[in-house]
Amino acid sequence: MSVPGTRTPGHGAPPDPLDPQARLEALFDAGSPQPLAAGGGVRAAAGRIEGLAAVAFAGDPRLHGGALGAAACEAGGAAYGTSGAPC
Repeated sequence: MSVPGTRTPGHGAPPDPLDPQARLEALFDAGSPQPLAAGGGVRAAAGRIEGLAAVAFAGDPRLHGGALGAAACEAGGAAYGTSGAPC
C-alpha cells in the first residue's frame, strides 16, 4: 500500500519511520499483518503481536500534519469494527 506524497524506499534502503505501513509492519510479528483499510493517510491492519491477535491503525504525520479527515476516520473505524471490541 502506498500513501500519496510518500516514496517507497529503494532496495536495501531502511524503511521511512514515518510511513504508516512501515510502522504497522514493525509493530506486528513478521509476516502477520493483513491490510484492513486505508484512507486519508491512515493504514489499518490485523495481525499478531508476540503471537496474540491484534488490530491497529497508523497515520502519516507528513500528510496534513497528521490530522485525521473523514477518509482517515473511516479507515480507523474499520479497524475498530473488525476487532470485536466495544466502541
